Amino acid sequence: MQDDWSLHSPMISHSDPAIAVGRYLLSPLSHPTDGGAYRASVSIRSGQGRASHHRVLRCEPRFATREGALLFALTQGHCWLQGRPAA
Repeated sequence: MQDDWSLHSPMISHSDPAIAVGRYLLSPLSHPTDGGAYRASVSIRSGQGRASHHRVLRCEPRFATREGALLFALTQGHCWLQGRPAA
């Protein structure tokens, strides 16, 4: 049985399919805010099992669209992998 509350929770994240970049897996995420904007974050994973690492970068700017938040998150993940400071 599915919990109906979870369908309306403001904490629900939306993600696009993960993208493999070398040995890493990037998963861009968007989170709706109370004001109708979106926050962006990106999950960066590597390894498997006990040797796996999982990092989540949360981005400060807010975005008018879900797509804008996801694109920004993916860009930030790529910058992190290349060792460049994120914009």
